[in-house]
Amino acid sequence: MTPSKSSSKEKNRRLSVSRTGGSSEDLLKRLKKTLLFKDVADKALLEIIAETEVFTTYTGQTLMEEGDEAGDLFLVLSGRVSLLVQSINPPMEVPLTKLGPGEVIGEMALFKGQRRYATIVAQEQCRLVRIPGTFLREFAETKTETGLLLMRNCAELIGLRLRTTNQRLVNVIRSHNFR
Repeated sequence: MTPSKSSSKEKNRRLSVSRTGGSSEDLLKRLKKTLLFKDVADKALLEIIAETEVFTTYTGQTLMEEGDEAGDLFLVLSGRVSLLVQSINPPMEVPLTKLGPGEVIGEMALFKGQRRYATIVAQEQCRLVRIPGTFLREFAETKTETGLLLMRNCAELIGLRLRTTNQRLVNVIRSHNFR
């Protein structure tokens, strides 16, 4: 993996990733099926694809850690990843959710100054697409029509995830009879 920070831990993660290719046509079809790239023109998607990197992870590999500088966006092509956060009391990793094929990781990376809010660990061998966040932000700023679509789609994706999180929170509150 090629995260934007270059700590020794991340350098070790980078070395453990085997890079594999993917056809532009295959990636185009997969991107079009994601909420983030919904309604984006093929020409724009092909420009984005030209900047991507497809890679394979191994089971148990940490892709990013909570608090890391956010920079890039990832699309899961195959496999599943877990999102984990560190609890304070007691200190332990708490699973938030799992993401699988067609799902996006790091949509908040489209906004400057964000840090990763969760640790991402491959639950099995995964193929992912890395889209450089700097490129995607610059692309969205210079291609305003596409940029507006990406921001609208990103807001919709974040909204869906927020609703899911809220429902889980409501379920926890109800199960503990907080009053």
